[in-house]
Amino acid sequence: MTRYLHRKYMPAAFLVCALTALLLVSCGGPDEPGGSNDGTPLPNPAIDRSEDPWKIVVTLPLFAEMAREMGGDQVSVTTLIPPGEDPHTYVPDEILATAVDEADIVFVNGLGLDQPAIDFIEEHRPPRRFFLVDIVRNVPSPSTEQPLGGRPIYAKEAGDEPHLWMDPVLARIYVETIEHSLVIIDGLNESFYDARFAVYKTRLQELDATMAAEMEKVPPENRSLIVSYHGSLIHFANRYGLEIAGTLQEEGEEGLRAIIESERPPAIFGEFGFDDSALRVLADEAEIEICELNTDSVEDGVSYFEMVERNAEQLVTCLGG
Repeated sequence: MTRYLHRKYMPAAFLVCALTALLLVSCGGPDEPGGSNDGTPLPNPAIDRSEDPWKIVVTLPLFAEMAREMGGDQVSVTTLIPPGEDPHTYVPDEILATAVDEADIVFVNGLGLDQPAIDFIEEHRPPRRFFLVDIVRNVPSPSTEQPLGGRPIYAKEAGDEPHLWMDPVLARIYVETIEHSLVIIDGLNESFYDARFAVYKTRLQELDATMAAEMEKVPPENRSLIVSYHGSLIHFANRYGLEIAGTLQEEGEEGLRAIIESERPPAIFGEFGFDDSALRVLADEAEIEICELNTDSVEDGVSYFEMVERNAEQLVTCLGG
């Protein structure tokens, strides 16, 4: 199937089929447009749409960054969940209903992570069709043995823990899904989007190599001692040879207290945007340090790459590297 498709020349029903085939999607106050910030020269778009950019809506700030990196000034991006808010519970402000109504594409994570925002999107679905892209539907499950040939088993089917982007290797598929979506609706600018994806993919490969080297600094005896708020680090830990000893969400306060008393981890990890008061009580009782990570949310202006690098620095420092 050709990727050169454009909304001006194509019936809506055909566009629905194209998106469904490639992305396995379901149909369904803007941030400033942005672009690649690593200094690499990139081609100009064949057709400049910066005066009337594609309208993108995303649930998480990290997805907004990825959309801007892929679309540059050809897109405007609206984020439904602000930095520092818990996506598991946060309901978007009603003022954002207009952005949903006017969207060309909406990107969500799913797997229970951003469900209130997804419910908000469904509630304000416009009479016309727009495209709700469930990103994890395109991510092969990292927890399931994959078949040697044929169709992979996807994360959504396997019910994987939703923070797949914490692993830079899996994060590539998030960005690739966004880029492919833009190519489908704006195929005349395929080279523009492809070039931006190539740069981002290289940066992710470099980040993966950096993280592997950084995690080697954690003493082997401490690599199984990560105690945190919830299971958001599982994919990162699996990628780099670490192990989650326990989480407050799964073990509860008493269960986690028992794990801390038994394992004596050098630190406990809270997460930005989540109430860490219970973790602080446990850390004080055990007389160990509490450190903070970014997982679901990041501070305003912090990029995905900065987030992962900061997390690595915290893990190395707090686990005794």
